[in-house]
Amino acid sequence: MNLVLMWFKSRKIELLIFTMLFLAGAAFNHPVEYDNTQSRYALLSAVVDYGTLNIDDNSETIDKSEWNGHYYSAKAPGAPLLGIPVYWFLRHLTPLRVSEPMLPLEMYIVRVITTTLLFAMLGVVMYRLAQFCGAASRHAFLMVVAYGFGSIALLHATLFSGHQIAASLSFFSFTLLVHLSGNNQKAERGHWGYGFLAGLLAGLAVLTDYTAIVIALGLTVYAITSRMGTRLKLGFLAGGCVCALILAAYNIACFGNPFSSSYAHLAIPSSYAHLEIEQFRKGATHGILGVGLPHIRAMFGLMFSPSRGVFFIMPVLLLSLWGIAHMIGRKQHLREAVLIVAVATGYFFFIAGFSSWHGGLTFGPRYLVPMLPFLAFPIAFLRWRPYLFWLLFIPSCAQVGFSVIGVPHVREFIANPIVEFIVPCISYGYTSQNAGMLLLLTWPWSVMAVVVIVGLIGVWAFRESNREKLPWGEDRISALSTAILVVWVGAILAMIAVVRSASPAAVDRYTSLALYDAGASYSNRGITYFKLGQYQRAIDYYSKAIRLKPDFADVYRKRSIVYFTLCKNYEAVNDLKTAQKFDDLGVSDLKMAAKFGDELARTLLRKKGINW
Repeated sequence: MNLVLMWFKSRKIELLIFTMLFLAGAAFNHPVEYDNTQSRYALLSAVVDYGTLNIDDNSETIDKSEWNGHYYSAKAPGAPLLGIPVYWFLRHLTPLRVSEPMLPLEMYIVRVITTTLLFAMLGVVMYRLAQFCGAASRHAFLMVVAYGFGSIALLHATLFSGHQIAASLSFFSFTLLVHLSGNNQKAERGHWGYGFLAGLLAGLAVLTDYTAIVIALGLTVYAITSRMGTRLKLGFLAGGCVCALILAAYNIACFGNPFSSSYAHLAIPSSYAHLEIEQFRKGATHGILGVGLPHIRAMFGLMFSPSRGVFFIMPVLLLSLWGIAHMIGRKQHLREAVLIVAVATGYFFFIAGFSSWHGGLTFGPRYLVPMLPFLAFPIAFLRWRPYLFWLLFIPSCAQVGFSVIGVPHVREFIANPIVEFIVPCISYGYTSQNAGMLLLLTWPWSVMAVVVIVGLIGVWAFRESNREKLPWGEDRISALSTAILVVWVGAILAMIAVVRSASPAAVDRYTSLALYDAGASYSNRGITYFKLGQYQRAIDYYSKAIRLKPDFADVYRKRSIVYFTLCKNYEAVNDLKTAQKFDDLGVSDLKMAAKFGDELARTLLRKKGINW
């Protein structure tokens, strides 16, 4: 027992970091799954529930590829691959095995274990690696806070998008390589299994998000040019080859060719989005794998735009530029600094050369998520007093926070997502579900409860990190550096207040569509709980749908059925009357109401020529 307590005490900061990040990611769940995540869930369900790779029976996503008369997921298969053991366990060894496939609860559990858990582990790994490289505990902790709460990594820790999984796996591989190349004994005589694991992690990252190939190539060069022994280097290459073989086998099974890309076979649905899919498919055929020369407009948008800019949405990451300079100046970790610069710039150029660089329905530059831990890592080596950190962190955390508690799905034509779309949706009641609601707290108290708990854990960890003396003195901040950062924060605030989309009408239409989608999602959950016999939960979800769309006639009718089932006839008849205001009731609905003595229903039946 004493040994256990001593271990916990020695790892107190790491445990607090893990708990803080895990709670922050697991506490939120978005009610609407759009095509990006739906496509991955569809593949997962196809494998576990039906024993096939095709998603022919899934009509909820337009992210499909078509080949030889079947539909397949258009997304990288890595996230569903990692989710298979989790979902199989839920479907075979828990009470959920008797339910319909892919219930919201099952989707949430799969996402938490495959994505949020890795996100929390990544925070601990980043902290430990920074200390291994000589950073002070306090600075390493602030770096983790900048990454975990000041970047859209937190947003993607709440989504089954694959981007955050790729970020975690890539950085795990990087950490292994740094340890192996920094330890002479392991570097010279290390077991090849360590290298194999590093290569496997890098390869799995690419399987999860194809853009992570940029990081994998950088890690390969880093490994080959390091002091590691030949066995470790061959092990790394072998691990990557295993993942390449898995991808080739998947492509053969789905598209008949190991080198075929799912994006080359995108299906064109007969829906409003077919023009966008057609444009995406055409874009995927130009250049190399859809990537050509970078566009100036894309580069500017990825760095500075209010809707997709890294340094606009996440200005705290600007500190990384000075952090890299410190790493290079110390020369002890020059190779790591060069790799980080190569990964960051390579990613910017790679995505800027992609025709759909904006990422479609998203807040922030989602394609850049895998490289964000690399970009954030140099902050740990910045030896400044932290007042500039907080100046940049607060607007970063605020923007990311709105997307987490609100709506993460933003169209690319919305120039100022926070002001024009996310905050209005929150005001209408479209918010993510959060853990505070389990305590029967209502909005906004439920969110505030989560924020307070996570914040207290963060303060505790910060106080613990302050107890360690700095291994070196703090540097003075130049007046020029201070001026640049202060002016940029001022520019961010000014643009948030001023910038607006070219077509406000288009923003209004999309906002209305988003509210409808959220209402439909709640309605579907109400149907699920009604079938399970959980009538009060069904009523709760129908009520949420009605709050978003008060003219949702169909939901009033569905809720009336639940009320009738519970013998709450007065409430049921009122719902049917309300539905009549927005839509013509069907004969069966009217007969149901008339059965309970409603005169309005009888009158309407007589108008339809039906005697009651």
